[in-house]
Amino acid sequence: MKWLLFLLFCVIFLHSFKHASAACHVDDQAGLLAFKSGITHDPSGILSSWKPGTDCCSWNGISCLDKIRVNAIWLYGNLDKPNGYLTGTISPSLVKVQNLDGIYVHNHNITGLFPGFLSGLPKLRFIYIDDNKLSGPLPPDIGKMTQLYSLSLSGNQFTGLIPSSVASLTLLSQLELGNNLLSGPIPPAIGKLTQLNYLSLRIHGTLRLSHNKFSGKIPKSIASLAPTLAYLELDHNAFTGTIPSFLGMLKALDKLDLSWNNFTQTVPKSFGNLTKIFNLDLSHNSLVDPLPVMNVTGIESLDLSYNKFNLKQIPNWVTSSPIIYSLKLAKCGIKMNLNDWKPKETYFYDYIDLSYNEISGSPVWLLNKTDYLVGFSASANKLRFDLGSLKIAGTLRNLEMSRNLVYGKVPKSVSGLKSLNLSYNHLCGQLPPTKFPAGAFVGNDCLCGSPLPPCKVKGSKTANLRMRVGLIRKCSHSQELKTLRFNLKQIPNWVTSSPIIYSLKLAKCGIKMSLNDWKPKQTYFYDYIDLSYNEISGSPVWLLNKTDYLVGFSASGNKLRFDLGSLKIAGTLRNLELSRNLVYGKVPKSVSGLTSLNLSYNHLCGQLPPTKFPAGAFVGNDCLCGSPLPPCKVKGK
Repeated sequence: MKWLLFLLFCVIFLHSFKHASAACHVDDQAGLLAFKSGITHDPSGILSSWKPGTDCCSWNGISCLDKIRVNAIWLYGNLDKPNGYLTGTISPSLVKVQNLDGIYVHNHNITGLFPGFLSGLPKLRFIYIDDNKLSGPLPPDIGKMTQLYSLSLSGNQFTGLIPSSVASLTLLSQLELGNNLLSGPIPPAIGKLTQLNYLSLRIHGTLRLSHNKFSGKIPKSIASLAPTLAYLELDHNAFTGTIPSFLGMLKALDKLDLSWNNFTQTVPKSFGNLTKIFNLDLSHNSLVDPLPVMNVTGIESLDLSYNKFNLKQIPNWVTSSPIIYSLKLAKCGIKMNLNDWKPKETYFYDYIDLSYNEISGSPVWLLNKTDYLVGFSASANKLRFDLGSLKIAGTLRNLEMSRNLVYGKVPKSVSGLKSLNLSYNHLCGQLPPTKFPAGAFVGNDCLCGSPLPPCKVKGSKTANLRMRVGLIRKCSHSQELKTLRFNLKQIPNWVTSSPIIYSLKLAKCGIKMSLNDWKPKQTYFYDYIDLSYNEISGSPVWLLNKTDYLVGFSASGNKLRFDLGSLKIAGTLRNLELSRNLVYGKVPKSVSGLTSLNLSYNHLCGQLPPTKFPAGAFVGNDCLCGSPLPPCKVKGK
């Protein structure tokens, strides 16, 4: 009898232990295991921890808000690792995971049609199934998912039209359909998505429609997105006609890319209203003079190349820009002496392309004043200078100087470059040891030595030359580690000590530190910072109040604790993401100037100022009230 009681006790104990170990909900586990069954190839074991009877909240790529119900799936392919991706389809049984609010499946070989069953997940807010192999048309009823905030399907093989039902996705702030095979006109219904801050028919975080086969004209309804739209990318399509003047109404634009289309005639004068634009690309169209004056305080990136402009000079509003990184004016009809150009700033240039113009003088003073230059192209001009006087910056990778009047010898320092073209100039002498082909040197006066014919040597054989290739590697200005699986604990010292850094993205990198203890060498030039989903405490106020060019700050899912009212909203700031922290105080009026905002699930209190943002930006706080939340209680009523 005692033996039977002992056996019964063991059975009960093991049964309870099994359920304790499988802490997540039984439906969630069933749905995730069904997802795994749809994966036919997992060579790197991304889903190896997905085992029945174990706590699915501890599985790789799974997050649970309350340690019981699964709320997000994060599965990133590793492009740097052979076979570091999944192959298969998405099982419809995933609909069992009813608390799912985000699915993030990047860089895999997922095939099949768009998973229409996702409309059966009532809490789903974020869909990022990009850089996979989904195909077929987008479903006509995609507009049923009215609760969506972000929809990114870029880098797949979808075909056909954009369904008109997208007009029902009125909460969308990001729509990314780039790098597909979509065609036809852009539906005017897109103009109803008034919360969009990024419209790209191409890449991440926008309305992206680039790299498709869209044709016709840009619909006027896009003008209704003027209050919020910060990024508009329509490049690499087949749009025709003139660039519509209503684009000048999009005064919140940070980036506009209309390159590689069939636009003709002049750029609208209304572009002078785009005072906040930092990145403008109109290259590879058939645009003509006159180019309107852009009333900007600074331009970071400009590309007007390969149109039918006859600019004669580099525009004054470019010359006076206090901070500029990329300038591309190839084949723009520029006829000037480069010695006469007096730009306000040259230090931060990383790319310059002045090819196929009629520019004379010397670029030596310009190239010798840049410390971060990666590429310089000025082929087919009238530049005349001694190549030996040119300093090859440690960052320089690409130098294109063919068909000019360059003279002197080829210095040894070119060996550190990745691409080089010095053909058809007046260079002379023996070439240093080089990895470049003969085409990089042909057409000069008297160059010799491998890969050209050998030099003539008096009285002796040609001396053997030892090749010395120096490769100088330097970290780029933008550090983005968020798609990898680090457990950094701290922001790396080599980032902290960087004398100039613009973009820092370390989301979900296992950082556990107080932001008050971080002492970066400089903060002035930051434009994007993303520290989301770490365990960072302290306050970001000192950091944000010391930046003058900040465009976006994201730190959702941390332990930041500070009074929101003490935060200075910089004039350039467009996007602020601080959800799921310990932020307290009142919401200041200054947030009204932002294009996207998320302060949900904090400890904020008081009446909201007049706002254009939806309730989702404020839900889950202690005692916020007022539109779009329920009205504040008034004493005596």
